[in-house]
Amino acid sequence: MNKRIFALLLSVWMLLSFAACADTLSAPSSSSSSIPPVFDPSTVGHTVYGEGFGINPGRVSWAQDPALFDWTNTQYWWDESNFNTELAAQMVSDSLCAIAGTSNEADAWDALFKDLNLRRYEKNVGHTAGEKIAIKLNMNAVSSDTLATNAIFPTPCMLRALLSSMVLHGGVCPEDIVLYDVTRVIPTYFKEYIGKDELAGVQYVYLGSAPNLKDDDALVVWSSEVVGDDAYLPTCVSEATYIINYANMKMHTLAGFTVTTKNHFGSIVTDVNPNRAPATAGLHELICATQAIYSGKTIYPRPYGSYTPMVDIIANQDVGQKTLLYFVDAVVTTAGQNATLTQAMRWETMGNQFPCSIFMSQDPIAIDSVCLDFLLSEPNMKIVAEAPMDNYLIEAATVPNPPSDTVYKDGHGNPITESLGVHEHWYDAKSKEYSRNKGADVGIELIKILYRE
Repeated sequence: MNKRIFALLLSVWMLLSFAACADTLSAPSSSSSSIPPVFDPSTVGHTVYGEGFGINPGRVSWAQDPALFDWTNTQYWWDESNFNTELAAQMVSDSLCAIAGTSNEADAWDALFKDLNLRRYEKNVGHTAGEKIAIKLNMNAVSSDTLATNAIFPTPCMLRALLSSMVLHGGVCPEDIVLYDVTRVIPTYFKEYIGKDELAGVQYVYLGSAPNLKDDDALVVWSSEVVGDDAYLPTCVSEATYIINYANMKMHTLAGFTVTTKNHFGSIVTDVNPNRAPATAGLHELICATQAIYSGKTIYPRPYGSYTPMVDIIANQDVGQKTLLYFVDAVVTTAGQNATLTQAMRWETMGNQFPCSIFMSQDPIAIDSVCLDFLLSEPNMKIVAEAPMDNYLIEAATVPNPPSDTVYKDGHGNPITESLGVHEHWYDAKSKEYSRNKGADVGIELIKILYRE
Protein backbone atom coordinates (compact mmCIF):
# COMPACT_ATOMS: atom_id res chain seq x y z
CA MET A 1 0.00 0.00 0.00
CA ASN A 2 1.49 3.34 -0.98
CA LYS A 3 1.90 6.12 1.57
CA ARG A 4 -0.81 8.33 0.08
CA ILE A 5 -3.50 5.64 0.34
CA PHE A 6 -2.35 4.74 3.86
CA ALA A 7 -2.57 8.38 4.97
CA LEU A 8 -6.07 8.70 3.50
CA LEU A 9 -7.29 5.55 5.27
CA LEU A 10 -5.75 6.73 8.56
CA SER A 11 -7.53 10.09 8.29
CA VAL A 12 -10.89 8.41 7.61
CA TRP A 13 -10.37 6.03 10.56
CA MET A 14 -9.55 8.90 12.93
CA LEU A 15 -12.60 10.93 11.87
CA LEU A 16 -14.91 7.94 12.42
CA SER A 17 -13.28 7.21 15.77
CA PHE A 18 -13.64 10.79 16.96
CA ALA A 19 -17.29 10.85 15.91
CA ALA A 20 -17.93 7.65 17.84
CA CYS A 21 -16.12 9.00 20.88
CA ALA A 22 -18.08 12.26 20.83
CA ASP A 23 -21.33 10.33 21.02
CA THR A 24 -20.36 8.27 24.06
CA LEU A 25 -20.45 10.99 26.71
CA SER A 26 -23.46 13.10 27.46
CA ALA A 27 -25.46 14.41 30.37
CA PRO A 28 -28.85 12.79 30.96
CA SER A 29 -31.83 14.92 29.97
CA SER A 30 -32.76 15.17 33.65
CA SER A 31 -29.23 16.09 34.74
CA SER A 32 -28.70 19.04 37.07
CA SER A 33 -25.91 20.33 34.83
CA SER A 34 -28.17 23.21 33.71
CA ILE A 35 -28.43 24.59 37.25
CA PRO A 36 -26.59 27.93 37.60
CA PRO A 37 -23.79 28.11 40.18
CA VAL A 38 -24.89 28.46 43.78
CA PHE A 39 -21.50 28.01 45.42
CA ASP A 40 -20.89 30.14 48.47
CA PRO A 41 -17.62 29.54 50.36
CA SER A 42 -19.18 30.76 53.59
CA THR A 43 -21.54 27.77 53.60
CA VAL A 44 -18.68 25.25 53.78
CA GLY A 45 -16.33 27.22 56.00
CA HIS A 46 -12.83 28.19 55.02
CA THR A 47 -10.36 25.32 55.15
CA VAL A 48 -6.81 25.22 53.82
CA TYR A 49 -5.69 21.76 52.73
CA GLY A 50 -2.06 20.81 52.20
CA GLU A 51 1.01 22.91 51.60
CA GLY A 52 1.88 25.19 48.72
CA PHE A 53 5.12 24.81 46.87
CA GLY A 54 7.17 26.68 44.32
CA ILE A 55 9.48 29.66 44.52
CA ASN A 56 6.56 31.49 46.11
CA PRO A 57 4.49 28.67 47.67
CA GLY A 58 0.87 28.51 46.57
CA ARG A 59 1.18 31.51 44.27
CA VAL A 60 -1.13 31.76 41.23
CA SER A 61 -1.11 34.68 38.78
CA TRP A 62 -4.20 35.91 36.96
CA ALA A 63 -3.67 38.31 34.05
CA GLN A 64 -6.75 39.78 32.39
CA ASP A 65 -7.55 42.44 29.80
CA PRO A 66 -10.74 42.55 27.67
CA ALA A 67 -8.74 44.37 24.98
CA LEU A 68 -6.86 41.13 24.25
CA PHE A 69 -9.61 39.63 22.11
CA ASP A 70 -12.61 40.76 20.09
CA TRP A 71 -14.71 38.49 17.91
CA THR A 72 -17.56 39.31 15.59
CA ASN A 73 -18.17 35.82 14.15
CA THR A 74 -16.72 36.86 10.78
CA GLN A 75 -13.66 34.60 11.20
CA TYR A 76 -12.79 31.62 13.33
CA TRP A 77 -12.34 32.83 16.91
CA TRP A 78 -8.65 31.84 16.91
CA ASP A 79 -7.74 33.91 13.83
CA GLU A 80 -4.80 36.22 14.58
CA SER A 81 -6.78 39.28 13.44
CA ASN A 82 -8.99 38.92 16.52
CA PHE A 83 -6.11 39.40 18.96
CA ASN A 84 -3.78 42.06 20.29
CA THR A 85 -0.56 40.05 19.95
CA GLU A 86 1.57 42.64 21.76
CA LEU A 87 -0.77 42.52 24.74
CA ALA A 88 -0.62 38.71 24.73
CA ALA A 89 3.17 38.89 24.98
CA GLN A 90 2.92 41.43 27.82
CA MET A 91 0.50 39.24 29.75
CA VAL A 92 2.86 36.26 29.48
CA SER A 93 5.85 38.37 30.54
CA ASP A 94 4.11 39.91 33.55
CA SER A 95 2.72 36.54 34.66
CA LEU A 96 6.11 34.80 34.49
CA CYS A 97 7.71 37.56 36.54
CA ALA A 98 4.89 37.43 39.08
CA ILE A 99 5.25 33.67 39.59
CA ALA A 100 9.04 33.72 39.82
CA GLY A 101 9.28 37.02 41.71
CA THR A 102 11.63 38.61 39.17
CA SER A 103 11.72 41.84 37.20
CA ASN A 104 12.32 40.35 33.74
CA GLU A 105 11.51 37.26 31.70
CA ALA A 106 15.06 35.96 31.40
CA ASP A 107 15.49 35.85 35.16
CA ALA A 108 12.01 34.33 35.54
CA TRP A 109 12.77 31.42 33.21
CA ASP A 110 16.15 30.87 34.86
CA ALA A 111 14.53 30.83 38.30
CA LEU A 112 11.86 28.36 37.19
CA PHE A 113 14.38 25.99 35.62
CA LYS A 114 16.65 26.13 38.66
CA ASP A 115 13.78 25.54 41.07
CA LEU A 116 12.56 22.48 39.16
CA ASN A 117 16.07 21.08 38.70
CA LEU A 118 16.82 21.41 42.40
CA ARG A 119 13.51 19.87 43.41
CA ARG A 120 13.39 17.05 40.86
CA TYR A 121 17.01 16.36 39.95
CA GLU A 122 18.89 17.80 42.96
CA LYS A 123 20.95 20.05 40.69
CA ASN A 124 21.21 23.80 41.17
CA VAL A 125 21.42 24.58 37.47
CA GLY A 126 19.31 26.22 34.80
CA HIS A 127 18.27 24.87 31.42
CA THR A 128 20.93 23.14 29.34
CA ALA A 129 20.81 23.01 25.54
CA GLY A 130 19.51 19.68 24.32
CA GLU A 131 17.14 19.11 27.25
CA LYS A 132 13.66 18.40 25.89
CA ILE A 133 10.59 20.32 27.04
CA ALA A 134 7.29 18.51 26.38
CA ILE A 135 4.26 20.80 26.40
CA LYS A 136 0.88 19.11 26.89
CA LEU A 137 -1.85 20.82 24.89
CA ASN A 138 -5.58 20.16 25.23
CA MET A 139 -6.66 19.34 21.66
CA ASN A 140 -9.69 17.35 22.83
CA ALA A 141 -12.14 19.32 20.66
CA VAL A 142 -10.12 18.90 17.44
CA SER A 143 -11.08 15.91 15.30
CA SER A 144 -9.60 16.74 11.91
CA ASP A 145 -6.20 17.64 10.53
CA THR A 146 -7.69 20.01 7.98
CA LEU A 147 -11.27 20.95 8.93
CA ALA A 148 -11.22 24.05 11.11
CA THR A 149 -13.51 24.47 14.12
CA ASN A 150 -14.83 27.10 16.52
CA ALA A 151 -14.51 24.70 19.44
CA ILE A 152 -11.90 25.57 22.07
CA PHE A 153 -8.26 24.53 21.89
CA PRO A 154 -5.07 26.41 22.89
CA THR A 155 -5.25 30.02 21.72
CA PRO A 156 -2.57 30.13 18.99
CA CYS A 157 -1.71 33.76 19.72
CA MET A 158 -1.21 33.08 23.44
CA LEU A 159 0.67 29.83 22.91
CA ARG A 160 3.02 31.62 20.53
CA ALA A 161 3.59 34.31 23.15
CA LEU A 162 4.61 31.70 25.72
CA LEU A 163 6.86 29.77 23.32
CA SER A 164 8.49 32.94 21.99
CA SER A 165 9.26 34.03 25.54
CA MET A 166 10.84 30.66 26.23
CA VAL A 167 12.99 30.86 23.09
CA LEU A 168 13.89 34.56 23.13
CA HIS A 169 14.29 34.99 26.89
CA GLY A 170 14.64 31.47 28.28
CA GLY A 171 17.42 30.37 25.95
CA VAL A 172 15.52 27.30 24.72
CA CYS A 173 16.09 26.03 21.16
CA PRO A 174 12.84 25.52 19.20
CA GLU A 175 14.01 22.02 18.26
CA ASP A 176 14.00 21.08 21.96
CA ILE A 177 10.30 21.96 22.32
CA VAL A 178 7.70 19.22 21.72
CA LEU A 179 3.99 20.10 21.60
CA TYR A 180 1.87 17.02 22.12
CA ASP A 181 -1.51 15.40 22.67
CA VAL A 182 -1.35 11.67 22.01
CA THR A 183 -5.12 11.07 21.91
CA ARG A 184 -6.01 13.83 19.45
CA VAL A 185 -4.75 15.63 16.35
CA ILE A 186 -2.71 18.82 16.10
CA PRO A 187 -4.02 20.22 12.80
CA THR A 188 -1.91 21.57 9.96
CA TYR A 189 -3.31 25.11 10.16
CA PHE A 190 -2.37 25.25 13.85
CA LYS A 191 1.18 23.97 13.26
CA GLU A 192 1.74 26.42 10.42
CA TYR A 193 0.80 29.35 12.65
CA ILE A 194 2.79 28.22 15.68
CA GLY A 195 5.97 27.07 13.94
CA LYS A 196 6.95 30.21 12.04
CA ASP A 197 9.69 32.82 12.52
CA GLU A 198 11.61 32.32 15.78
CA LEU A 199 9.64 29.15 16.50
CA ALA A 200 10.62 27.31 13.32
CA GLY A 201 11.80 23.86 14.37
CA VAL A 202 9.25 23.22 17.13
CA GLN A 203 8.31 19.52 17.17
CA TYR A 204 4.83 17.93 17.32
CA VAL A 205 3.63 14.56 18.61
CA TYR A 206 -0.02 13.56 18.26
CA LEU A 207 -2.33 10.73 17.28
CA GLY A 208 -1.19 9.45 13.88
CA SER A 209 2.10 11.37 13.83
CA ALA A 210 4.13 8.16 14.30
CA PRO A 211 3.39 4.41 14.17
CA ASN A 212 3.99 3.94 17.91
CA LEU A 213 3.87 6.78 20.41
CA LYS A 214 4.15 4.82 23.63
CA ASP A 215 7.23 4.06 25.70
CA ASP A 216 6.99 0.34 26.46
CA ASP A 217 9.14 0.92 29.55
CA ALA A 218 6.84 3.65 30.91
CA LEU A 219 3.90 1.61 32.21
CA VAL A 220 1.82 3.70 34.61
CA VAL A 221 1.39 1.97 37.98
CA TRP A 222 -1.84 3.19 39.58
CA SER A 223 -2.23 3.55 43.33
CA SER A 224 -5.49 1.60 43.50
CA GLU A 225 -7.31 -0.98 41.43
CA VAL A 226 -8.01 0.42 37.98
CA VAL A 227 -9.98 -1.94 35.75
CA GLY A 228 -8.89 -1.38 32.18
CA ASP A 229 -6.13 -1.71 29.63
CA ASP A 230 -2.53 -1.08 30.63
CA ALA A 231 -1.67 2.60 30.33
CA TYR A 232 1.69 3.92 29.19
CA LEU A 233 3.29 7.32 28.86
CA PRO A 234 4.39 8.46 25.42
CA THR A 235 8.11 8.54 24.69
CA CYS A 236 8.03 12.32 24.27
CA VAL A 237 6.99 12.57 27.94
CA SER A 238 9.23 9.91 29.47
CA GLU A 239 12.29 11.28 27.64
CA ALA A 240 11.57 14.95 28.41
CA THR A 241 13.51 16.73 31.13
CA TYR A 242 10.68 19.21 31.70
CA ILE A 243 6.91 19.31 31.23
CA ILE A 244 4.76 22.39 30.75
CA ASN A 245 1.06 21.80 31.31
CA TYR A 246 -0.79 24.14 28.92
CA ALA A 247 -4.48 23.65 29.69
CA ASN A 248 -7.74 25.23 28.63
CA MET A 249 -10.50 26.22 31.05
CA LYS A 250 -13.78 24.45 30.31
CA MET A 251 -16.82 22.95 31.93
CA HIS A 252 -16.69 19.14 31.56
CA THR A 253 -19.72 16.85 31.29
CA LEU A 254 -18.22 14.12 33.45
CA ALA A 255 -15.54 15.67 35.68
CA GLY A 256 -17.45 18.93 36.22
CA PHE A 257 -14.60 21.06 34.99
CA THR A 258 -11.26 20.60 33.27
CA VAL A 259 -8.01 22.52 33.60
CA THR A 260 -4.46 21.26 34.25
CA THR A 261 -4.88 17.82 35.85
CA LYS A 262 -7.59 16.52 33.53
CA ASN A 263 -5.47 17.82 30.63
CA HIS A 264 -3.08 14.90 31.17
CA PHE A 265 -5.69 12.36 30.13
CA GLY A 266 -4.18 13.16 26.73
CA SER A 267 -0.80 11.91 28.00
CA ILE A 268 -1.93 8.30 28.21
CA VAL A 269 -1.39 5.64 25.56
CA THR A 270 -3.10 2.25 25.37
CA ASP A 271 -2.84 -0.43 22.71
CA VAL A 272 -6.62 -0.47 22.15
CA ASN A 273 -8.51 2.51 20.65
CA PRO A 274 -5.66 5.02 21.07
CA ASN A 275 -7.93 8.07 20.69
CA ARG A 276 -9.97 6.74 23.65
CA ALA A 277 -7.02 5.69 25.82
CA PRO A 278 -8.31 7.10 29.15
CA ALA A 279 -11.61 5.30 28.63
CA THR A 280 -10.09 1.94 27.72
CA ALA A 281 -7.71 2.35 30.67
CA GLY A 282 -10.77 2.57 32.94
CA LEU A 283 -10.20 6.09 34.24
CA HIS A 284 -13.40 7.97 33.49
CA GLU A 285 -15.61 6.23 36.03
CA LEU A 286 -13.04 7.02 38.72
CA ILE A 287 -13.11 10.79 38.14
CA CYS A 288 -16.87 11.22 37.74
CA ALA A 289 -18.30 14.26 39.55
CA THR A 290 -21.60 14.74 37.73
CA GLN A 291 -24.04 12.07 36.62
CA ALA A 292 -23.56 11.27 32.95
CA ILE A 293 -24.20 8.61 30.33
CA TYR A 294 -20.94 7.12 29.15
CA SER A 295 -20.62 4.33 26.58
CA GLY A 296 -24.30 3.55 26.95
CA LYS A 297 -24.47 3.33 30.74
CA THR A 298 -25.13 5.81 33.51
CA ILE A 299 -22.11 6.80 35.60
CA TYR A 300 -22.73 8.27 39.04
CA PRO A 301 -20.62 10.84 40.91
CA ARG A 302 -17.81 9.56 43.08
CA PRO A 303 -18.23 10.79 46.66
CA TYR A 304 -15.70 12.84 48.57
CA GLY A 305 -13.02 10.68 50.08
CA SER A 306 -12.72 8.46 46.99
CA TYR A 307 -9.55 7.31 45.28
CA THR A 308 -8.91 9.21 42.05
CA PRO A 309 -6.30 8.59 39.33
CA MET A 310 -6.06 12.36 38.96
CA VAL A 311 -3.77 12.35 42.00
CA ASP A 312 -1.63 9.65 40.42
CA ILE A 313 -1.08 11.91 37.43
CA ILE A 314 0.03 14.83 39.60
CA ALA A 315 2.32 12.55 41.62
CA ASN A 316 3.85 10.73 38.64
CA GLN A 317 7.66 11.00 38.43
CA ASP A 318 7.56 11.62 34.70
CA VAL A 319 4.53 13.91 34.63
CA GLY A 320 3.69 16.08 37.63
CA GLN A 321 7.12 15.83 39.22
CA LYS A 322 8.77 17.10 36.03
CA THR A 323 6.37 19.99 35.49
CA LEU A 324 8.10 23.34 35.17
CA LEU A 325 4.98 25.48 34.81
CA TYR A 326 1.19 25.18 34.86
CA PHE A 327 -0.55 27.49 32.38
CA VAL A 328 -4.32 27.83 32.01
CA ASP A 329 -5.57 29.50 28.83
CA ALA A 330 -8.88 31.17 29.65
CA VAL A 331 -8.94 33.66 26.82
CA VAL A 332 -12.25 32.07 25.85
CA THR A 333 -14.13 29.30 27.65
CA THR A 334 -17.02 26.97 26.90
CA ALA A 335 -19.73 25.32 28.97
CA GLY A 336 -18.69 21.87 27.76
CA GLN A 337 -15.45 20.18 26.75
CA ASN A 338 -16.31 20.02 23.05
CA ALA A 339 -18.78 22.90 22.79
CA THR A 340 -18.49 25.46 20.02
CA LEU A 341 -17.79 29.02 21.12
CA THR A 342 -20.70 31.43 20.83
CA GLN A 343 -21.26 35.04 21.81
CA ALA A 344 -23.41 33.75 24.68
CA MET A 345 -20.28 32.42 26.37
CA ARG A 346 -19.16 35.85 27.48
CA TRP A 347 -18.82 36.16 31.26
CA GLU A 348 -21.38 38.10 33.26
CA THR A 349 -18.82 38.44 36.06
CA MET A 350 -16.38 40.16 33.69
CA GLY A 351 -18.63 42.86 32.32
CA ASN A 352 -20.26 40.63 29.69
CA GLN A 353 -16.88 40.25 27.95
CA PHE A 354 -14.97 37.14 27.06
CA PRO A 355 -12.74 36.29 30.04
CA CYS A 356 -9.51 37.20 28.17
CA SER A 357 -7.49 35.69 31.03
CA ILE A 358 -4.46 33.51 31.63
CA PHE A 359 -3.39 31.81 34.85
CA MET A 360 0.08 30.54 35.81
CA SER A 361 1.51 28.66 38.79
CA GLN A 362 4.09 26.13 39.89
CA ASP A 363 1.49 24.55 42.18
CA PRO A 364 -0.93 22.22 40.34
CA ILE A 365 -3.46 22.13 43.16
CA ALA A 366 -3.49 25.87 43.73
CA ILE A 367 -4.04 26.75 40.07
CA ASP A 368 -6.85 24.22 39.61
CA SER A 369 -8.46 25.48 42.83
CA VAL A 370 -8.41 29.09 41.61
CA CYS A 371 -9.79 28.15 38.20
CA LEU A 372 -12.60 26.18 39.84
CA ASP A 373 -13.58 29.20 41.91
CA PHE A 374 -13.69 31.39 38.79
CA LEU A 375 -15.86 28.84 36.99
CA LEU A 376 -18.18 28.43 39.97
CA SER A 377 -18.72 32.18 40.10
CA GLU A 378 -19.80 32.49 36.44
CA PRO A 379 -23.46 31.75 35.61
CA ASN A 380 -22.79 31.24 31.90
CA MET A 381 -20.49 28.30 32.64
CA LYS A 382 -23.35 26.45 34.38
CA ILE A 383 -21.10 24.53 36.78
CA VAL A 384 -22.94 22.24 39.20
CA ALA A 385 -21.74 23.78 42.43
CA GLU A 386 -22.70 20.88 44.69
CA ALA A 387 -20.77 18.30 42.65
CA PRO A 388 -17.66 16.77 44.30
CA MET A 389 -15.36 18.27 41.66
CA ASP A 390 -12.64 19.17 44.12
CA ASN A 391 -12.31 15.66 45.55
CA TYR A 392 -9.02 15.21 43.68
CA LEU A 393 -7.77 18.56 44.95
CA ILE A 394 -8.41 17.59 48.57
CA GLU A 395 -6.94 14.13 48.05
CA ALA A 396 -3.75 15.51 46.42
CA ALA A 397 -3.32 18.28 48.96
CA THR A 398 -3.64 15.96 51.96
CA VAL A 399 -1.26 13.23 50.80
CA PRO A 400 0.12 11.17 52.55
CA ASN A 401 -3.06 11.03 54.69
CA PRO A 402 -5.94 11.71 52.29
CA PRO A 403 -9.59 11.17 53.26
CA SER A 404 -9.72 8.03 51.07
CA ASP A 405 -6.78 6.48 52.97
CA THR A 406 -5.23 5.68 49.59
CA VAL A 407 -1.46 5.26 49.58
CA TYR A 408 -0.79 7.35 46.48
CA LYS A 409 2.34 6.48 44.53
CA ASP A 410 4.61 8.13 41.98
CA GLY A 411 3.72 5.97 38.98
CA HIS A 412 6.61 3.63 39.74
CA GLY A 413 5.24 2.13 42.95
CA ASN A 414 6.92 4.50 45.42
CA PRO A 415 4.60 6.10 48.03
CA ILE A 416 4.22 9.89 48.06
CA THR A 417 5.18 11.27 51.46
CA GLU A 418 4.46 15.00 51.05
CA SER A 419 1.52 17.18 50.06
CA LEU A 420 1.26 17.74 46.31
CA GLY A 421 0.06 21.32 46.65
CA VAL A 422 -2.43 23.55 48.43
CA HIS A 423 -6.21 23.71 48.05
CA GLU A 424 -8.71 26.21 49.39
CA HIS A 425 -11.67 28.19 48.08
CA TRP A 426 -11.51 31.96 48.01
CA TYR A 427 -13.22 33.99 50.70
CA ASP A 428 -15.64 35.60 48.27
CA ALA A 429 -16.06 36.19 44.53
CA LYS A 430 -15.78 39.97 44.83
CA SER A 431 -12.39 40.23 46.54
CA LYS A 432 -11.04 36.95 45.10
CA GLU A 433 -8.76 36.73 48.13
CA TYR A 434 -7.17 33.62 49.58
CA SER A 435 -5.35 33.04 52.86
CA ARG A 436 -1.96 34.35 51.77
CA ASN A 437 -3.62 37.47 50.33
CA LYS A 438 -4.81 38.13 53.89
CA GLY A 439 -1.33 37.77 55.37
CA ALA A 440 -1.33 34.10 56.35
CA ASP A 441 1.74 31.94 55.80
CA VAL A 442 -0.37 29.06 54.45
CA GLY A 443 -2.81 28.66 51.58
CA ILE A 444 -3.05 30.24 48.13
CA GLU A 445 -1.88 33.67 47.02
CA LEU A 446 -3.63 35.08 43.96
CA ILE A 447 -1.63 37.77 42.16
CA LYS A 448 -3.96 39.91 40.06
CA ILE A 449 -2.52 41.53 36.92
CA LEU A 450 -5.45 43.60 35.71
CA TYR A 451 -4.75 46.10 32.97
CA ARG A 452 -8.16 47.83 32.93
CA GLU A 453 -9.82 47.90 36.35
